[in-house]
Amino acid sequence: MRAFHCRPDGSAPAHWLDAMHRHRHRIFVDLLGWRALARPDGRDIDAFDDGRAHYIIVTDEGGAYRASARLLPTEGPHMLSEAFADFVDGPVPQGPAIFEWTRHAPGDPDWPAAVNEAARLALHIGILEFALRAGITAFTALLEAGLARRARGYGWDCTPLGLPRAYAEGEAIAVANPVRAAHLA
Repeated sequence: MRAFHCRPDGSAPAHWLDAMHRHRHRIFVDLLGWRALARPDGRDIDAFDDGRAHYIIVTDEGGAYRASARLLPTEGPHMLSEAFADFVDGPVPQGPAIFEWTRHAPGDPDWPAAVNEAARLALHIGILEFALRAGITAFTALLEAGLARRARGYGWDCTPLGLPRAYAEGEAIAVANPVRAAHLA
């Protein structure tokens, strides 16, 4: 598996971006039931998939899409500041060294477990390598409550930014995660 840093400006192969948006729709709409994201074209694309977005896309050895995440600078509009500020007790963390990690899609339930695990590992390594190169010191995220527990199990230091809160499809919590080179060890 290989991880690539991509932008929506044509620097990435169009078929990777299309596969990413279709996979996100499958995961978030079809499997998790986030109906607000449903689109007739079967692609999850929202207002934050703009020129500021950074994507980490994982492909297998044959170049087929396997996983992705979207990273957004927090100096401008991002999901926590615009759509989910009520999940944060206090000011939403923002700054040039803080990015929001969102649309985390590390595999697919229809794929073999070994493929998903390899994709997840490659995705996390790709995100960390990008963060260290870009001078990112922390990520913020809105996580499903269960995913926050799993993230801690993977070694992430999920610091709650507020209490878990209910939303239409479940319960989520806003967190901040420091970026450390030791995470790559």
